[in-house]
Amino acid sequence: MRRIVVGVVLLLGVVAFCWWLLRDHDAPAAPNATAATASSDLDPAQLTSGSATQTPAVVPHNDAERTPIHDAATNAFVVRGRVVKAVDVPYPGARLRAERFLGYTAEGTPDLSTELTCDAAGAFEWTLPVPTSAVCLRFAGAMPRHLGRAQSVIVARGDPPPQDIELFLCPLDCVAVGRVTDTDGKPIVGAFVKSPAERVACDTDGHYRAEFSSTYGAGVSAGAPGYVAERSTFGLDRMGEVRADFRLRRGLRVVGTVVDAQDAPVAGAAVKSFFMLTDAVVTGPDGRFELTDLDPQREQHSVYARAPGYVEAKVSVVSKAAPREVRLVMRRGARVEGRVFATDGTPVGGAAIYIGFSPSAYNRLDAVSQDDGSFVFPAVDAGEQTMVTTRRGLAPDQRVLQVPSDATLVTAEVRLQPAHFLAGRVRDDAGQPVANVRVSVLVTPPGQRGMRGRGEYLDVQGKTGADGTFRLDGLPAGRVTLELYSASHIRKEVADVEVVVQRAATISGRVVDAVTGQPVEAFRIRFVKPELATGERGGGGYAATWAREGKSFADPLGNWRAEGEQMEPGTVWGVEATAEGYAPARTHVVATLAPDPSACVLRMQRGATVFGRVLGRSTGAAIADATLTWFDHEDELLRAANEPYGLLRARSDATGHFELTNVPMGNAKLAVEAAGMPRHTEGPFPVSSGDHVERTILLADGARIRGQLVDAKGQPLADVRLTLSARRGQQERIPPAETRNDGSFAFAALAGGDYELFGFALRDGVSTCYTRFIAVERDQDLELRVTPTGTASVRGTIESDASVPDGTGVMLLPTQADGTRAAFRGAVASGKFELRGAVAGAYRLVMHAPEGRMGSVAVTLRDGETVETNVTLAARR
Repeated sequence: MRRIVVGVVLLLGVVAFCWWLLRDHDAPAAPNATAATASSDLDPAQLTSGSATQTPAVVPHNDAERTPIHDAATNAFVVRGRVVKAVDVPYPGARLRAERFLGYTAEGTPDLSTELTCDAAGAFEWTLPVPTSAVCLRFAGAMPRHLGRAQSVIVARGDPPPQDIELFLCPLDCVAVGRVTDTDGKPIVGAFVKSPAERVACDTDGHYRAEFSSTYGAGVSAGAPGYVAERSTFGLDRMGEVRADFRLRRGLRVVGTVVDAQDAPVAGAAVKSFFMLTDAVVTGPDGRFELTDLDPQREQHSVYARAPGYVEAKVSVVSKAAPREVRLVMRRGARVEGRVFATDGTPVGGAAIYIGFSPSAYNRLDAVSQDDGSFVFPAVDAGEQTMVTTRRGLAPDQRVLQVPSDATLVTAEVRLQPAHFLAGRVRDDAGQPVANVRVSVLVTPPGQRGMRGRGEYLDVQGKTGADGTFRLDGLPAGRVTLELYSASHIRKEVADVEVVVQRAATISGRVVDAVTGQPVEAFRIRFVKPELATGERGGGGYAATWAREGKSFADPLGNWRAEGEQMEPGTVWGVEATAEGYAPARTHVVATLAPDPSACVLRMQRGATVFGRVLGRSTGAAIADATLTWFDHEDELLRAANEPYGLLRARSDATGHFELTNVPMGNAKLAVEAAGMPRHTEGPFPVSSGDHVERTILLADGARIRGQLVDAKGQPLADVRLTLSARRGQQERIPPAETRNDGSFAFAALAGGDYELFGFALRDGVSTCYTRFIAVERDQDLELRVTPTGTASVRGTIESDASVPDGTGVMLLPTQADGTRAAFRGAVASGKFELRGAVAGAYRLVMHAPEGRMGSVAVTLRDGETVETNVTLAARR
């Protein structure tokens, strides 16, 4: 294995302060060299050609000749960029539309527009008059049968012309064909297929034909009113025609109303579930909506509504719960407004500002500062909100805003500091420069850990040139982490001068018929958990598509290859092949730099059919709509509850009958789930290739726990959330219960076994703890009166350099986790905590607060006594 040593030669140093360019004193004065760049909506759209009005000159490639042209005397303002059709693959001769809009957004009618044609290196340039005010430049493809992302760039008054525009355009070089039917093989009225390029209606027999690109979104999805949409992603090693047939299942129906805080209906709200592949549903004048294509095999769905001027409303819907009528309440939230200044008090226009837990947050809010530095977010949710401000040429600002629940206006003043820069060179172990290595920057703000504890990405990126050099501008003061990435190397994070990066390995294989040895030409490959031997290490960090639906392959030799994944050499990967008429076949393979398909052969057997009925054990009545899932590993079955792909499934009909096809040979196990009944495991029972095995499955009604929750004085407690967790490896998913006005609660459809009941009641700043171990026999109906567990208490104050929100959790963890003593939990109120009802013993009191702060202290509790202690919070290291 060849290892590449990347010597990052730090550069021209990290400067203490960025130099300021001279300002135009007649302008509202945004500093020079501070252009802010913003991408448009990332959803691609099919682009069409426009009329050619200008052909650019050939762009020189000598860096000395590419000095930004910004000459007010000659009215020369030259913008430069390039078009690529894949990552780092220039698109010679590509045509694009360039438009200029007055102001900070690409809205309305452009005051200038033209069509440009790229040179042989995919480069373009656009010469236009020097702007006298802030403008927004927009670039989009101008070729039919192409996908692209429009790119918008803000240029404030006095800024130099952008020189690094990169536009992604890819041709529609593939076509998917196939048929969309229901599970009985019948065509569905209104069925359609979507690719990133287009949405096409199926014909009366369910057939479709849809174009897509091999370099962007290589797949299609199918849907129909009232059916669960499905997608198919293709593993392509060549361009051409691929086939994907879809059998759609009936969807879960959820109806509801979207209202405002005054209970008035909200019309025009977009309602969707996080996992929906189809478009959002828009509410009518009565605020009503209906979702008909949710997947009933998911354990639950997050349904949310969005409307201009409102904070996003969200509700969780348990698939097996009833009724499925939901109510989404939209609130106005707080208006967040402020101004952005430079260190000398000069207003900064064109700064990009966002509010969100991450740059990639799905519900991120965005704004742009105007000429006077002002910005506005009309509707922001209550709580701690992270706000990030960036402006090219200035260091970014990241802060946490406290938005009170009753606030209508929150103000913020941002002063951007001078920026620093970092430069270096990347070479290989032979001393040769390494080009096209992307360099990103991560920063961990004080007191925060960021995404997965690594920090958060800055909107600063660079790429090594032909000589291996790079330069990153707009960096904040302090320590940063560089992330180096290229398609042929393992992603690497570095904070040192010299690092080692590995070339990326991959896996490949062949799929054949186990009896004839002939290739299986059409199949799907999915990643599964491998069986690891001692000393072996599994791989990770791959695209979720591989673990969800997998990727479809069509190859006359049965060959497949996992392209585009950065696999570490020597890691072990579990793979599963599925094909029409065969049982799934699994194996594991080691990632290498030059994989041989013949070293990983998946031999596919004709599967068995398991059929029969699902009945109630106590009544003998047919159980309709029960889900039967073939499974191998328990952990895979748990994952499938929220990612229902890959495993064999069937549903019982109105008479309780079911049929499960393509079951693998060996000892089969079926997980059987039905509403209001505990999960049942049928098997293991033996099956052979081609067998037809009949099973009568009897489902129990399950155990039930009913009870009343009372305080230390015996008074019932309402609106307390109680959870019930199975112990000792039981694989149950039990919905929580809320106590009613009389303190009553109930848990039903339990499999029986050992459980832990947990909850706490927060009243007047005091948390009363309830934790109890419960043994329940199969089909038992158990009644309980739940009182505080013990008589010991602990209280104290939180010492922290920042406020701790009410509701932050406090935990009492036994110092000896022997399973005989439970943990107790409570919550913070007004910077203090008090937990009552704990059992005497030795504990560690632990608190995890926002922004990565935590603290703990050892306490020993005695019956009938209260221990006073304080907790100091500090940033995790």
